[in-house]
Amino acid sequence: MPNFRYRARDKNGEAVTGMMEGPSREMVANRLGELGLIPVQFREEKPKSYGSAVKFFQKMEKVRAADMVLFNRQLATLIHAGIPITASLTTLSEQTRSKKLSRVLKDVVRWVEGGSSLSDALSRYPEVFSALYVNIVKAGEAGGVLDEVLERLASLTEKEAETRAKMKAAMRYPKIVIVAICVAFSIVMGFVIPRFAGMFRAAKAPLPLPTRILLAVNDFLHQYWYLGLVVIAGLVIGFKLVVRTEKGKALWDSFKLKVPIFGSLVSKIILSRFARMVGVLNRSGVPILTNLGLVAELLNNAVFSRVVIDLRKGVEQGKSLAEPMRSSAIFTPMIVHMVTVGEESGSLDEMLFKVSDYYDAEVDDTLKNLSTLIEPLLIVLIGGMVLALALGVFLPMWDMATVVTRR
Repeated sequence: MPNFRYRARDKNGEAVTGMMEGPSREMVANRLGELGLIPVQFREEKPKSYGSAVKFFQKMEKVRAADMVLFNRQLATLIHAGIPITASLTTLSEQTRSKKLSRVLKDVVRWVEGGSSLSDALSRYPEVFSALYVNIVKAGEAGGVLDEVLERLASLTEKEAETRAKMKAAMRYPKIVIVAICVAFSIVMGFVIPRFAGMFRAAKAPLPLPTRILLAVNDFLHQYWYLGLVVIAGLVIGFKLVVRTEKGKALWDSFKLKVPIFGSLVSKIILSRFARMVGVLNRSGVPILTNLGLVAELLNNAVFSRVVIDLRKGVEQGKSLAEPMRSSAIFTPMIVHMVTVGEESGSLDEMLFKVSDYYDAEVDDTLKNLSTLIEPLLIVLIGGMVLALALGVFLPMWDMATVVTRR
């Protein structure tokens, strides 16, 4: 649908400019008339033509969580101070460090000036503003508490960013160890084993099984290394294709929840996210059915999403939120009890925030002890590699030493 840049006059005769989307000039003129504006001039806005490389890099750009948190808090402050929404967005588009967010905000200003609501304008940029974000803003607009809901969005975004940062920090040590193991294995297979291989073959003596396996791996890596790369690439691409399917994603998400240590951690993170999202949406005035539908889409785990969809169906049938939660194995008795108390006392959002805080504390404890928990696994992995290399290298040397001694 084309965009039209217009000039019009309001009821006081003052000039107004903006941009509006519409199928034709006539439809846009009718829409402006409904808004109390008298059209003066129209011009169809031609889409800007960028090079394919520029478009690609712009599409790949991401808006950081820190930039979104700062934007939400600043916009809430400006709106609370009584500054018009278009002026607030224009100011923030000039101040933000994110180039993509700046471009998007400038477009949002044009849509709002064209008569769109803020939530409608934001919904045009789902890569920056999620469905959860848009619906909370829509509820804030309807209730006249946009500044309050923006503060809640900032807190929600901040919590999500904190959890991701803690996960990355906790996984740094295991990643370094695994990379070190891979580098050490590559060096041994590339420089050490070939020297021993020549010596073992020159001896023409029967070799033990560990040595034969090690030499076979060495020969394969040196002669058919490209096949290994093809196999690895095929597995990665195949995995991504399978995970994109509904059944494949469900199986992968179910597997993640069953992995020792990490499964429990992922489950706690999702439960915290569920409670906080439902609480924020409920406090912002979003209807419970819409609330649960949005959360089901945003949990990013097929197992939990199915459960939340079942909750929504139960509520749709007239049940309380706690009733269908009791029949699910995912929600603990503590969560069910807190939700029950919240529904009975009219403080559901507060109870959900307490549930989220509880699981956030659990996640923090697990992440702090993650290195300690997975150290035994890393030790077994390193020990297994060292044992395999030692047996493959030293067993035939011991056999040759025994033969020489007997002679």
